[in-house]
Amino acid sequence: MKSNRFIWLAKILKRGLGHTQYRPCLFCRFLYLNFFCKRVKTDLQNEGVIYLTPYSIVELRKGSLLELHGPFTLGVKTIRKSRLETRLFLDKNATMTVNEDSSIGYGSDIEVLEDAHLIIGHCYSNFNCTIICGKKIEMQGHTAIGRDVSIRDTNAHHIDIEGYKVLRPVKVEDHVWLCSGATICPGVKIKEGAVVGANSFVIQNVPARSLVTGNPAKVALKDIDWNI
Repeated sequence: MKSNRFIWLAKILKRGLGHTQYRPCLFCRFLYLNFFCKRVKTDLQNEGVIYLTPYSIVELRKGSLLELHGPFTLGVKTIRKSRLETRLFLDKNATMTVNEDSSIGYGSDIEVLEDAHLIIGHCYSNFNCTIICGKKIEMQGHTAIGRDVSIRDTNAHHIDIEGYKVLRPVKVEDHVWLCSGATICPGVKIKEGAVVGANSFVIQNVPARSLVTGNPAKVALKDIDWNI
């Protein structure tokens, strides 16, 4: 059992060094977050740690929790020497739960606001993804996120209309592909196997195994099948 723990730890440290590109200060930050920070809950047996890349920034406010059940890589780069920042911000009493192997592309911005909860499964995002969680965003299972995708459950400001809600949870089910430039608005539910076309503006629920496209997005194809 002790030898297995040593193997897990050695693997994690080796990968951590690789992602930080052997930068001492960043590797020390990696060690602090995963082994000493009370606001990060790791699962070493399942490689539940956060891997940092250069120019990735993590800010965890008082009472927040980053809960990791699988490896989570922040700022994955196509261009290794890029200096674009990748930001992860958890406000006061916010929670982010990573249930499976996930990675966020460089230039992305993830903000979990006060008392909100962001849940992701096996999620891969490309360059410049934006996720703003004001109440609850849940991405189950496999989610493929293209370049410049925006997902948010908050409108930030109130409009004086009867029944208007600033905060409305977003739910993305398993095996969903959000193509480049897609915008997912508050209150939307995207069912299993769906594809959101490039530059689509989604304000209504997306049926299972459908392709939606346009502004506002509408169903273009039904009963589709696609592979990651």
